[in-house]
Amino acid sequence: MKYLFISILVLGLLTREFFWINERHIYQENEIYKKSYSFVHEPKKNSLSQYFFTDGLLVTIPLYPSYHYGDKVLIEGKIEMRDSKKGKLLIVENPRISKIHNADPLLFFSKSVRQKVEENVMTTLPTKEGGLLLGVILGVRDKIDSEYYQQLKNAGVLHVIAASGQNVSIAAMLLLTVFSTFVKRRMALLFTALGVLLYAVLTGFDPPIVRASIMAILAFTALFTGRQISSIYVLFLTGWAMLFVQPEEIVDVSFQLSFLSTFGILTVKPLLDSLLRFKLLSFVKDDITTTLSAQIATFPLMITVFGAYSLLSFPVNILVLWTIPIIMIFGGLAGLLSLFLPFMAKPLILLCYPFLSYFKTIVELFSKINLQISMDTVPTISIFGYYLILLVVVIKYKERKFIKK
Repeated sequence: MKYLFISILVLGLLTREFFWINERHIYQENEIYKKSYSFVHEPKKNSLSQYFFTDGLLVTIPLYPSYHYGDKVLIEGKIEMRDSKKGKLLIVENPRISKIHNADPLLFFSKSVRQKVEENVMTTLPTKEGGLLLGVILGVRDKIDSEYYQQLKNAGVLHVIAASGQNVSIAAMLLLTVFSTFVKRRMALLFTALGVLLYAVLTGFDPPIVRASIMAILAFTALFTGRQISSIYVLFLTGWAMLFVQPEEIVDVSFQLSFLSTFGILTVKPLLDSLLRFKLLSFVKDDITTTLSAQIATFPLMITVFGAYSLLSFPVNILVLWTIPIIMIFGGLAGLLSLFLPFMAKPLILLCYPFLSYFKTIVELFSKINLQISMDTVPTISIFGYYLILLVVVIKYKERKFIKK
């Protein structure tokens, strides 16, 4: 009966995705693109222009006027084809941009929240530490200078300031681990859920964060209240529901990262916990196994999307990741207080400073050693092979564990 139910769900989702694929509009060269766009992230900038991606198109616009999070615009321009490192790229260069004043009320609220938090943080901390704190709690990147941004990338910890699905999954698990050492299981789950929800509020309910938060809260709640297998079912049901409502999310990198990293924590982490039985540095064991399990599960996707993977990522993450729950707790509370009682938020922001300074120092030291695996393309068969091997290893471990019982 269980397998019949799963088969019906899979068949239903495949049908939904099939109709979406056939109904979606595929843009072509020389076509006129005209559509509204809301900036849920700050546009990226180089020395010549601002740029962002939407509907699979690269849109480039002049440096001025600047556009920011929360702005809503109407884009109208001709689609052109350009060569890139990963093949052909559709681009809309210097389109006509009209600002829409009746912006999304949620984005307007989010923008006002961000401005208050950013102002309070940047007037309390030095530039680098302030930018890092805003990156961790809000996913804001424009306060981090290009040199330090590259250092974060070289050290393999860029995901920490990306407000990504992977970051939410790791942070949720670490928060749960921290809280469960001080309070009972139910209270730990409650505090973790509140921490993740607070994070979602501070990021202005950014869709990738909301998705990752729902996945993490439901999956880890099932994990701590029942058997591990229940949490995996909950994760798949959550992912299924999200894809059924919004089938286009299947090609969204943030959705893929949040799903895979949570799945890795639920399935690979128990295996690593049983293998890594060292007593030395046992207090960071959960940090190590949480980080490694998420990175094992997302490795093919990371190298496929970004074309590179830092070999320093794991050791640097182990050295700095333990600071993230502390920064998120103090920073999250400070962000909330910044909206109502800014003067009370400053002491909490200052409490983050030693951890932010430590984080910055580690990144600066390791970023000098540039060890990266770079690949322009990753064969699809290699990705399937990787996950097949990983799945076999996890299943064999579970079978062995079941036999021992």
